[in-house]
Amino acid sequence: MSKKSYSMDDSLKIAELLDELVKILLLSITNINSEKKLDPSTLIVELNKRGLAPIRIAELLGTTTKTVNPTLSRSRKSKKK
Repeated sequence: MSKKSYSMDDSLKIAELLDELVKILLLSITNINSEKKLDPSTLIVELNKRGLAPIRIAELLGTTTKTVNPTLSRSRKSKKK
C-alpha cells in the first residue's frame, strides 16, 4: 500500500472542514442540552454567527440559499430596530 501525500492546499481544506465540524458539533450539543429545540431559522442564524457561509449552511440543512439568505437578512434587520 502506498502512502498518499497531501499538498498544503489539501491540508488547509481539511483544517477548514474540521473547524466547521467542531462548530456544528458545539451547536448540536447546545441544542441537545436545551429544553427548547432550535427552529430552522434560529439554526441558520446560529450557524452563520459561527462563521459558516450561507451556501454551506444551505448544503448542510438540505435547502437552498434562497431560503438561507432571506432568513439572515430578516435577522440582521430585526437587530437594527
